[in-house]
Amino acid sequence: GTATREDILAGFANSDEFFSLCERYDVVSGTYLVGVSYDSQSKINAFVTRLYKVCLNSLPDQAGQAGWVSKLINGEITETDCVFGFVFSPEFVGKDSSNTEYVEYMYEAFFGREADEEGFNYWVGQLDNGTASREDIFNGFAGSVEFDNFCSSVGTNV
Repeated sequence: GTATREDILAGFANSDEFFSLCERYDVVSGTYLVGVSYDSQSKINAFVTRLYKVCLNSLPDQAGQAGWVSKLINGEITETDCVFGFVFSPEFVGKDSSNTEYVEYMYEAFFGREADEEGFNYWVGQLDNGTASREDIFNGFAGSVEFDNFCSSVGTNV
C-alpha cells in the first residue's frame, strides 16, 4: 500500500529486464523518474541518447543513460555540462576529427540537425584560421539562442 502506480511503472521501466528487452530490438529504453513530467523526461532522454550516438557512435548503456538523465532532471548539471562531458570525453577527442567534422558534430550534438551553410562556413573558418579553438566553438554553440530555446523547452537551465 505504499507504492503508487507511478512508482510501479518506474520500477518496470527502469529494470534490467526491460532494458535488455529494448536492447534486443535496438530500442533505447531511456529512464523514468517519478514526479517529473513525461514531456520533459522524453526530451531529456532523447537529448542524452543523441549525445551518445553523435559523440560516441553508440547507443547508451542503461547506467550511463540513467545517470545523465537523473543529473539533468535533478539540476546537478546543465545541458551544457552534459554536452561538455561527451564532447571532451577521451572517446570523442580520440576520434581526432577534422575541423569540418568537429563543426558537423557540434550541430548534431547541440541542435540535432545538420549545419546551415552560412553558420557551418563561419565556424569552420574560425577553426581553420586559428582565430578560435574547439572550446571557443563549443562555447559559441552552448551560448546560442537555439540551444537556449531547447533548454527552456525541457524546463532545465543552461
